[in-house]
Amino acid sequence: MYRQSWLAFTVLLVGCATVPLATDEQDNQAKQFKTSMEHSTIYLVTGASEFILAGSHNVFNVSVDGQDATGLAQWTYTVVTVPGGKHTVRVQGPENQSKLVLDTVPGTVVMVQVRVTPGWMSGRADVIIVDEVRGKELVQKSKMVSP
Repeated sequence: MYRQSWLAFTVLLVGCATVPLATDEQDNQAKQFKTSMEHSTIYLVTGASEFILAGSHNVFNVSVDGQDATGLAQWTYTVVTVPGGKHTVRVQGPENQSKLVLDTVPGTVVMVQVRVTPGWMSGRADVIIVDEVRGKELVQKSKMVSP
C-alpha cells in the first residue's frame, strides 16, 4: 500500500506540461535562423531547468509588446518577427512575471531564454538574452510550439 501511494505521488509530482507543437516542417524551417533585412527575429526558448522538477510541469505565457505570443513548456520555443526598435518581452508563470526590454536592429536575430528556477510551490521564470551560440544550441534541442 505504501509503495503504491508513493508511486502515485511521484507520478503527480513529476508530470510534465504540454503545449501544441508545430509540424516538423515548421520546426525545421525555423531552425534555419533566417530573418529579413526589414525586421528583427526574436527566438524565445526554454531549456531544462538547472533544478530537478523546477517548472517542468508549468506552461509560461509569453507576450511581446503586449501581444500574446504563446505558451512555452520545457524544451520548447517560438519565433516572433518585429520591426527594429525597443520591444518588451513578458513571461508570466504561476508564481511570478518577468520582463525584458530589448532594442533590436533590423536584419538581426535575438536569442531570449526563459530560464526556470525553483519557486515556493512551482517554477519561476526569468527572461535573459543569451548569445547566438547558446541560443541556437537551445533551439536545436527544442521543439517549436504551434504558431
